[in-house]
Amino acid sequence: MTAVEFMTQIGGLGIDGEMAKQFQRILTKQGLAFKLGTKVLGAQKSGGKVLVNVENVKDSSKKEDVGNKTYICHPAPSNTL
Repeated sequence: MTAVEFMTQIGGLGIDGEMAKQFQRILTKQGLAFKLGTKVLGAQKSGGKVLVNVENVKDSSKKEDVGNKTYICHPAPSNTL
């Protein structure tokens, strides 16, 4: 499984940088791969596979990844007054 994250570290803005690094190491040892600093441009299903178009945030290079399934996680905006 590969996690695509727009930010350059996992956990978002509210997590300590060192804690995020340690958490990423633990998840990597468990088999999760990360593409940090990458945004998803789109996804489409084709012949039983999912084609995901991604772009590197730093150099704008584009790539197409192929997988069996896609899980989309999007942060909900905070609902505070």
